Amino acid sequence: MMAVGASVDQLEPMLSISQLKSCQIACINAPTTIVVSGPIDDLSMFRNRMQSERIHTRFLCIIHGFHSPQVDPILRDFEISAKVFNFARPAIPIAPTLIVGTIVTDKGIFSPAFLARQAREPVNFAGALQACETAGLIDTNSIWFEVGPEPVSLSLVRNTLNLSPKSLLPILKSSEDNWKMVSHAVSAAYTSAITVDWTEYHNEYTNTLSLLELPTYAFDLKNY
Repeated sequence: MMAVGASVDQLEPMLSISQLKSCQIACINAPTTIVVSGPIDDLSMFRNRMQSERIHTRFLCIIHGFHSPQVDPILRDFEISAKVFNFARPAIPIAPTLIVGTIVTDKGIFSPAFLARQAREPVNFAGALQACETAGLIDTNSIWFEVGPEPVSLSLVRNTLNLSPKSLLPILKSSEDNWKMVSHAVSAAYTSAITVDWTEYHNEYTNTLSLLELPTYAFDLKNY
């Protein structure tokens, strides 16, 4: 797989060339952040063409070409395995990256067949974000949390929706202490008027907590 700094409209004419038809768009992460899957030799040829157009490319360090014909052999078994699960009505609205412009709130969309399609067909992350915006689920005052080992998706959110970095809060980052990142995210949420259940937040660590002794009413006249 290879990340390409171009739009879908720029890439589709090039991918229609006979020598490159084995390469396909796998992910639309942002308007000009696309991932292409294909055989390594064909991707190398495609990269040379991109470089001639002065378009930035970067090979991804992964072992498979996801969302490409390479996953075809496992799709049937994957769909059969997924039939043991019950797909209930979503508890919160979901913006699927497979069905552009859709916000799922009812039962019936997600199924074993849907999961198989999700594994094989392109991921339209940018389209899912735009669907949230159109549906009024997000606005310029929204706070974004990325729950994962690295802040990967937040940059895509910023590039797609043109947001301020202050509203994008990663929970974890490999180069920073875990508690530092979590504490920063929670405090930023609190100062942004989001209600935080502090009792639940500290619940697992009550034996190691210590309460601060604050002065009496006179503290109003001093800075702490």
